[in-house]
Amino acid sequence: MKVKVLHLLIGGVLMQTSGGCSQSKSEAETTKPASNIQVEASALAATPVTIALAQQKTFVFRIRLQGKIKAANMAELRFKNSGYLANVLVRNGQAVTKNALLAQLADDEWQLTLRSAEARRAKAYEDYIKELVDYGGDPRAPHGGIDSLLHERIRTRTGLRTAEIEVAQAKLALHNARLYSPFAGVVADLKQTGTGNYITSSEVFCRLYDPSTLYLEAEVPESEAAYLRPGLYARVMPLSTPERHYSARLGEINPLVNERGMLQLRLHLPQAQALLPGMHAEAILEVPSHTTLCIPKEAVVVRSGKKVVFTLSNDGLAEWHYVQTGAENDREIEITEGLQPGQWVIVSNNLQLDNESPVSVQDTLRVEP
Repeated sequence: MKVKVLHLLIGGVLMQTSGGCSQSKSEAETTKPASNIQVEASALAATPVTIALAQQKTFVFRIRLQGKIKAANMAELRFKNSGYLANVLVRNGQAVTKNALLAQLADDEWQLTLRSAEARRAKAYEDYIKELVDYGGDPRAPHGGIDSLLHERIRTRTGLRTAEIEVAQAKLALHNARLYSPFAGVVADLKQTGTGNYITSSEVFCRLYDPSTLYLEAEVPESEAAYLRPGLYARVMPLSTPERHYSARLGEINPLVNERGMLQLRLHLPQAQALLPGMHAEAILEVPSHTTLCIPKEAVVVRSGKKVVFTLSNDGLAEWHYVQTGAENDREIEITEGLQPGQWVIVSNNLQLDNESPVSVQDTLRVEP
Protein backbone atom coordinates (compact mmCIF):
# COMPACT_ATOMS: atom_id res chain seq x y z
CA MET A 1 0.00 0.00 0.00
CA LYS A 2 2.75 2.38 0.90
CA VAL A 3 4.53 1.56 -2.34
CA LYS A 4 1.42 2.42 -4.42
CA VAL A 5 0.98 5.82 -2.73
CA LEU A 6 4.64 6.64 -3.28
CA HIS A 7 4.34 5.92 -7.02
CA LEU A 8 1.31 8.21 -7.31
CA LEU A 9 3.10 11.09 -5.56
CA ILE A 10 6.14 10.80 -7.80
CA GLY A 11 3.95 10.72 -10.94
CA GLY A 12 2.10 13.87 -9.87
CA VAL A 13 5.29 15.78 -9.26
CA LEU A 14 6.69 14.81 -12.69
CA MET A 15 3.48 15.85 -14.49
CA GLN A 16 3.44 19.22 -12.72
CA THR A 17 7.09 19.82 -13.56
CA SER A 18 6.59 18.86 -17.23
CA GLY A 19 3.52 21.09 -17.59
CA GLY A 20 5.27 24.08 -16.08
CA CYS A 21 8.26 23.77 -18.38
CA SER A 22 6.06 23.42 -21.47
CA GLN A 23 4.04 26.53 -20.57
CA SER A 24 7.18 28.64 -19.99
CA LYS A 25 8.66 27.53 -23.32
CA SER A 26 5.47 28.45 -25.23
CA GLU A 27 5.32 31.91 -23.65
CA ALA A 28 8.99 32.54 -24.47
CA GLU A 29 8.50 31.60 -28.12
CA THR A 30 5.38 33.74 -28.70
CA THR A 31 6.24 36.87 -26.71
CA LYS A 32 7.96 39.76 -28.68
CA PRO A 33 8.26 43.48 -27.89
CA ALA A 34 5.17 45.41 -29.16
CA SER A 35 7.32 48.29 -30.46
CA ASN A 36 9.18 45.95 -32.85
CA ILE A 37 5.90 44.70 -34.33
CA GLN A 38 4.66 48.26 -34.97
CA VAL A 39 7.91 49.34 -36.65
CA GLU A 40 7.93 46.28 -38.92
CA ALA A 41 4.26 46.78 -39.89
CA SER A 42 4.76 50.48 -40.57
CA ALA A 43 7.82 49.87 -42.75
CA LEU A 44 5.97 47.27 -44.79
CA ALA A 45 2.79 49.33 -45.21
CA ALA A 46 4.31 52.72 -46.27
CA THR A 47 4.20 53.10 -50.07
CA PRO A 48 7.02 55.18 -51.61
CA VAL A 49 5.54 58.04 -53.67
CA THR A 50 6.43 61.18 -55.60
CA ILE A 51 4.44 64.33 -54.90
CA ALA A 52 3.73 67.60 -56.72
CA LEU A 53 2.13 70.88 -55.72
CA ALA A 54 -1.34 71.82 -56.94
CA GLN A 55 -0.91 75.32 -58.37
CA GLN A 56 -3.23 78.13 -59.44
CA LYS A 57 -1.69 79.34 -62.71
CA THR A 58 -2.24 80.03 -66.38
CA PHE A 59 -3.21 76.88 -68.22
CA VAL A 60 -1.23 76.36 -71.42
CA PHE A 61 -2.55 74.52 -74.45
CA ARG A 62 0.23 72.75 -76.32
CA ILE A 63 0.08 72.19 -80.07
CA ARG A 64 2.49 69.63 -81.51
CA LEU A 65 4.03 70.40 -84.89
CA GLN A 66 6.35 68.72 -87.34
CA GLY A 67 8.30 70.43 -90.09
CA LYS A 68 11.60 71.23 -91.69
CA ILE A 69 14.34 73.73 -90.81
CA LYS A 70 14.90 76.42 -93.43
CA ALA A 71 16.87 79.67 -93.73
CA ALA A 72 15.07 82.89 -94.55
CA ASN A 73 18.25 84.32 -96.01
CA MET A 74 19.52 81.70 -98.46
CA ALA A 75 20.84 82.33 -101.97
CA GLU A 76 21.90 80.26 -104.96
CA LEU A 77 25.16 81.75 -106.23
CA ARG A 78 26.06 81.71 -109.92
CA PHE A 79 28.81 83.28 -112.01
CA LYS A 80 27.50 85.93 -114.39
CA ASN A 81 30.00 84.70 -117.00
CA SER A 82 30.63 81.23 -118.33
CA GLY A 83 34.20 79.98 -118.19
CA TYR A 84 36.81 77.70 -116.68
CA LEU A 85 37.33 77.65 -112.91
CA ALA A 86 40.74 79.05 -112.03
CA ASN A 87 40.50 79.15 -108.24
CA VAL A 88 38.02 77.95 -105.59
CA LEU A 89 38.67 79.63 -102.26
CA VAL A 90 35.95 78.08 -100.05
CA ARG A 91 34.62 74.69 -98.96
CA ASN A 92 31.29 73.37 -97.77
CA GLY A 93 30.41 74.47 -94.24
CA GLN A 94 32.83 77.41 -94.27
CA ALA A 95 31.63 80.67 -92.76
CA VAL A 96 32.36 83.74 -94.89
CA THR A 97 31.93 87.47 -94.48
CA LYS A 98 29.99 89.77 -96.76
CA ASN A 99 31.74 90.48 -100.11
CA ALA A 100 34.27 87.68 -99.54
CA LEU A 101 35.83 86.26 -102.73
CA LEU A 102 34.56 82.69 -103.16
CA ALA A 103 35.95 81.65 -106.55
CA GLN A 104 37.19 83.05 -109.85
CA LEU A 105 37.26 82.06 -113.50
CA ALA A 106 40.24 82.17 -115.84
CA ASP A 107 40.16 85.82 -116.97
CA ASP A 108 42.88 86.13 -119.64
CA GLU A 109 40.33 86.88 -122.35
CA TRP A 110 38.58 89.58 -120.31
CA GLN A 111 41.91 91.14 -119.38
CA LEU A 112 42.73 91.51 -123.10
CA THR A 113 39.28 92.90 -123.82
CA LEU A 114 39.80 95.55 -121.16
CA ARG A 115 43.22 96.53 -122.47
CA SER A 116 41.85 96.82 -126.01
CA ALA A 117 38.97 99.00 -124.83
CA GLU A 118 41.34 101.25 -122.88
CA ALA A 119 43.50 101.67 -126.02
CA ARG A 120 40.49 102.73 -128.07
CA ARG A 121 39.48 105.15 -125.38
CA ALA A 122 42.97 106.72 -125.39
CA LYS A 123 42.82 107.21 -129.17
CA ALA A 124 39.35 108.71 -128.96
CA TYR A 125 40.47 111.05 -126.19
CA GLU A 126 43.24 112.46 -128.38
CA ASP A 127 40.73 113.15 -131.16
CA TYR A 128 38.43 114.76 -128.60
CA ILE A 129 41.15 117.09 -127.28
CA LYS A 130 42.16 118.12 -130.77
CA GLU A 131 38.61 119.03 -131.83
CA LEU A 132 37.87 120.71 -128.51
CA VAL A 133 40.87 123.01 -128.90
CA ASP A 134 39.77 123.84 -132.45
CA TYR A 135 36.51 125.14 -130.95
CA GLY A 136 38.48 127.22 -128.41
CA GLY A 137 37.73 124.94 -125.51
CA ASP A 138 39.79 123.92 -122.48
CA PRO A 139 39.70 120.25 -121.37
CA ARG A 140 40.35 121.33 -117.77
CA ALA A 141 37.20 123.49 -117.63
CA PRO A 142 33.66 122.21 -117.02
CA HIS A 143 32.11 121.05 -120.31
CA GLY A 144 35.43 121.83 -121.95
CA GLY A 145 34.84 125.57 -121.54
CA ILE A 146 32.27 125.58 -124.35
CA ASP A 147 28.52 125.13 -124.75
CA SER A 148 27.42 121.86 -123.09
CA LEU A 149 25.49 120.63 -126.13
CA LEU A 150 28.47 121.29 -128.41
CA HIS A 151 30.74 119.56 -125.91
CA GLU A 152 28.61 116.39 -125.94
CA ARG A 153 28.50 116.44 -129.75
CA ILE A 154 32.31 116.52 -129.86
CA ARG A 155 32.54 113.58 -127.41
CA THR A 156 30.14 111.57 -129.54
CA ARG A 157 31.70 112.53 -132.89
CA THR A 158 35.22 111.60 -131.79
CA GLY A 159 34.07 108.25 -130.37
CA LEU A 160 35.09 109.10 -126.80
CA ARG A 161 31.63 108.39 -125.39
CA THR A 162 31.51 104.94 -127.03
CA ALA A 163 35.07 104.13 -125.95
CA GLU A 164 34.27 104.97 -122.30
CA ILE A 165 31.23 102.66 -122.41
CA GLU A 166 33.37 99.84 -123.84
CA VAL A 167 35.91 100.25 -121.03
CA ALA A 168 33.13 100.10 -118.42
CA GLN A 169 31.72 96.95 -120.03
CA ALA A 170 35.16 95.29 -120.11
CA LYS A 171 35.71 96.10 -116.42
CA LEU A 172 32.31 94.67 -115.55
CA ALA A 173 33.03 91.46 -117.47
CA LEU A 174 36.36 91.14 -115.66
CA HIS A 175 34.64 91.73 -112.31
CA ASN A 176 32.03 89.08 -113.15
CA ALA A 177 34.79 86.50 -113.55
CA ARG A 178 34.90 86.55 -109.74
CA LEU A 179 32.16 85.34 -107.42
CA TYR A 180 31.60 87.24 -104.15
CA SER A 181 29.35 86.50 -101.19
CA PRO A 182 26.32 88.84 -101.12
CA PHE A 183 26.01 88.53 -97.33
CA ALA A 184 27.74 86.90 -94.36
CA GLY A 185 26.83 83.24 -94.09
CA VAL A 186 27.80 79.59 -94.47
CA VAL A 187 28.71 77.92 -97.76
CA ALA A 188 26.63 74.87 -98.69
CA ASP A 189 26.00 72.55 -101.62
CA LEU A 190 29.34 73.34 -103.28
CA LYS A 191 29.81 70.69 -105.97
CA GLN A 192 32.60 71.86 -108.31
CA THR A 193 35.83 72.41 -106.43
CA GLY A 194 38.43 71.41 -109.03
CA THR A 195 40.14 74.04 -111.17
CA GLY A 196 39.81 73.69 -114.93
CA ASN A 197 36.16 72.61 -114.84
CA TYR A 198 33.89 74.55 -117.17
CA ILE A 199 30.88 76.19 -115.58
CA THR A 200 28.10 78.11 -117.27
CA SER A 201 26.31 81.17 -115.98
CA SER A 202 23.13 79.10 -115.53
CA GLU A 203 24.75 76.57 -113.18
CA VAL A 204 24.54 76.98 -109.40
CA PHE A 205 28.08 77.16 -108.05
CA CYS A 206 27.06 76.93 -104.38
CA ARG A 207 24.46 78.04 -101.89
CA LEU A 208 24.92 80.49 -99.06
CA TYR A 209 22.71 80.76 -95.98
CA ASP A 210 22.65 82.98 -92.92
CA PRO A 211 22.40 80.75 -89.78
CA SER A 212 20.89 83.60 -87.78
CA THR A 213 17.77 83.48 -89.98
CA LEU A 214 16.78 79.84 -89.43
CA TYR A 215 13.13 78.96 -88.94
CA LEU A 216 10.94 75.87 -88.71
CA GLU A 217 8.30 75.63 -91.41
CA ALA A 218 5.38 73.54 -90.16
CA GLU A 219 1.66 73.04 -90.65
CA VAL A 220 -1.31 72.87 -88.27
CA PRO A 221 -4.95 71.95 -88.90
CA GLU A 222 -7.25 74.87 -89.62
CA SER A 223 -9.15 74.00 -86.42
CA GLU A 224 -6.21 75.39 -84.43
CA ALA A 225 -6.37 78.80 -86.14
CA ALA A 226 -8.24 80.45 -83.25
CA TYR A 227 -5.34 79.76 -80.88
CA LEU A 228 -2.59 81.15 -83.11
CA ARG A 229 -1.02 84.58 -82.91
CA PRO A 230 2.49 85.88 -83.67
CA GLY A 231 4.88 85.88 -80.73
CA LEU A 232 3.80 82.60 -79.12
CA TYR A 233 6.65 80.65 -77.53
CA ALA A 234 7.62 77.21 -78.83
CA ARG A 235 10.21 74.52 -78.13
CA VAL A 236 11.85 72.93 -81.17
CA MET A 237 13.45 69.46 -81.01
CA PRO A 238 15.38 68.18 -84.06
CA LEU A 239 14.73 64.52 -84.82
CA SER A 240 18.48 63.88 -84.93
CA THR A 241 18.95 65.08 -81.32
CA PRO A 242 15.51 65.06 -79.65
CA GLU A 243 17.04 65.63 -76.22
CA ARG A 244 18.11 69.14 -77.27
CA HIS A 245 15.51 71.90 -77.16
CA TYR A 246 15.70 75.24 -78.97
CA SER A 247 13.59 78.28 -78.14
CA ALA A 248 11.48 79.68 -80.96
CA ARG A 249 8.76 82.25 -81.56
CA LEU A 250 5.82 82.06 -83.92
CA GLY A 251 6.77 84.66 -86.52
CA GLU A 252 4.46 84.19 -89.48
CA ILE A 253 1.04 82.64 -90.10
CA ASN A 254 0.10 82.10 -93.72
CA PRO A 255 -3.61 83.04 -93.77
CA LEU A 256 -4.28 80.78 -96.77
CA VAL A 257 -5.60 77.31 -95.89
CA ASN A 258 -4.24 74.76 -98.35
CA GLU A 259 -6.19 71.96 -100.07
CA ARG A 260 -5.41 69.62 -97.15
CA GLY A 261 -7.00 71.96 -94.62
CA MET A 262 -3.68 73.03 -93.13
CA LEU A 263 -2.19 76.40 -92.17
CA GLN A 264 1.50 77.03 -92.73
CA LEU A 265 3.55 78.53 -89.88
CA ARG A 266 7.07 79.84 -89.45
CA LEU A 267 8.75 79.48 -86.06
CA HIS A 268 11.79 81.73 -85.92
CA LEU A 269 14.94 80.28 -84.31
CA PRO A 270 17.27 83.20 -83.47
CA GLN A 271 19.72 81.18 -81.36
CA ALA A 272 19.93 77.87 -83.21
CA GLN A 273 23.13 78.07 -85.25
CA ALA A 274 23.77 74.40 -84.51
CA LEU A 275 20.78 73.44 -86.65
CA LEU A 276 21.10 72.96 -90.40
CA PRO A 277 18.72 73.78 -93.26
CA GLY A 278 16.78 70.72 -94.32
CA MET A 279 16.69 69.10 -90.86
CA HIS A 280 13.39 67.59 -89.74
CA ALA A 281 12.17 68.69 -86.34
CA GLU A 282 9.24 68.60 -83.95
CA ALA A 283 7.93 71.57 -82.02
CA ILE A 284 5.55 72.23 -79.15
CA LEU A 285 3.73 75.54 -79.51
CA GLU A 286 2.52 76.88 -76.15
CA VAL A 287 -0.76 78.84 -76.12
CA PRO A 288 -1.57 80.48 -72.74
CA SER A 289 -5.29 80.26 -71.96
CA HIS A 290 -7.01 80.88 -68.61
CA THR A 291 -6.00 80.89 -64.92
CA THR A 292 -7.02 77.71 -63.13
CA LEU A 293 -5.90 74.99 -60.71
CA CYS A 294 -3.42 72.63 -62.39
CA ILE A 295 -1.81 69.35 -61.37
CA PRO A 296 0.27 66.74 -63.25
CA LYS A 297 -1.85 64.35 -65.31
CA GLU A 298 -0.31 61.35 -63.51
CA ALA A 299 -2.03 62.39 -60.29
CA VAL A 300 -5.49 61.49 -61.61
CA VAL A 301 -6.60 57.84 -61.37
CA VAL A 302 -9.98 56.25 -62.09
CA ARG A 303 -11.77 54.25 -59.40
CA SER A 304 -15.17 52.71 -60.19
CA GLY A 305 -15.56 55.04 -63.14
CA LYS A 306 -14.82 58.19 -61.14
CA LYS A 307 -11.72 60.38 -61.18
CA VAL A 308 -9.73 60.35 -57.96
CA VAL A 309 -6.68 62.25 -56.71
CA PHE A 310 -4.69 61.28 -53.60
CA THR A 311 -3.16 64.06 -51.53
CA LEU A 312 -0.54 63.86 -48.79
CA SER A 313 -1.80 64.61 -45.29
CA ASN A 314 0.32 66.11 -42.52
CA ASP A 315 0.56 62.74 -40.77
CA GLY A 316 1.93 60.94 -43.84
CA LEU A 317 -1.28 59.35 -45.07
CA ALA A 318 -2.86 59.34 -48.53
CA GLU A 319 -6.21 61.14 -48.62
CA TRP A 320 -8.80 60.23 -51.24
CA HIS A 321 -10.50 63.06 -53.22
CA TYR A 322 -13.10 62.81 -55.95
CA VAL A 323 -12.36 65.50 -58.54
CA GLN A 324 -13.82 67.11 -61.64
CA THR A 325 -11.40 67.90 -64.46
CA GLY A 326 -11.32 70.34 -67.37
CA ALA A 327 -8.78 71.07 -70.07
CA GLU A 328 -5.57 69.09 -70.34
CA ASN A 329 -2.32 69.07 -72.28
CA ASP A 330 0.55 66.62 -72.54
CA ARG A 331 1.73 67.38 -68.98
CA GLU A 332 -1.03 68.87 -66.84
CA ILE A 333 -4.75 68.70 -66.25
CA GLU A 334 -7.17 71.32 -64.95
CA ILE A 335 -9.02 70.60 -61.69
CA THR A 336 -12.39 72.36 -61.54
CA GLU A 337 -13.64 70.75 -58.31
CA GLY A 338 -12.27 68.65 -55.45
CA LEU A 339 -8.87 70.20 -54.64
CA GLN A 340 -7.41 73.44 -53.31
CA PRO A 341 -4.22 75.29 -54.33
CA GLY A 342 -1.23 74.37 -52.19
CA GLN A 343 -2.18 70.74 -51.61
CA TRP A 344 0.45 68.10 -52.32
CA VAL A 345 -0.85 65.52 -54.77
CA ILE A 346 0.61 62.04 -55.22
CA VAL A 347 1.78 61.33 -58.77
CA SER A 348 3.40 57.88 -58.49
CA ASN A 349 2.32 54.50 -57.09
CA ASN A 350 -1.17 55.94 -56.68
CA LEU A 351 -2.94 53.05 -58.42
CA GLN A 352 -2.38 50.82 -55.37
CA LEU A 353 -3.38 53.35 -52.70
CA ASP A 354 -6.52 53.47 -50.56
CA ASN A 355 -7.82 56.20 -48.32
CA GLU A 356 -5.44 56.76 -45.37
CA SER A 357 -2.80 54.43 -46.77
CA PRO A 358 0.62 55.18 -45.20
CA VAL A 359 3.06 56.68 -47.69
CA SER A 360 6.67 57.83 -47.67
CA VAL A 361 7.78 60.70 -49.92
CA GLN A 362 10.72 59.70 -52.12
CA ASP A 363 10.80 62.68 -54.50
CA THR A 364 9.10 65.98 -55.32
CA LEU A 365 8.13 66.69 -58.92
CA ARG A 366 9.01 70.22 -59.97
CA VAL A 367 6.27 71.83 -62.04
CA GLU A 368 6.83 74.95 -64.14
CA PRO A 369 5.06 77.96 -62.61
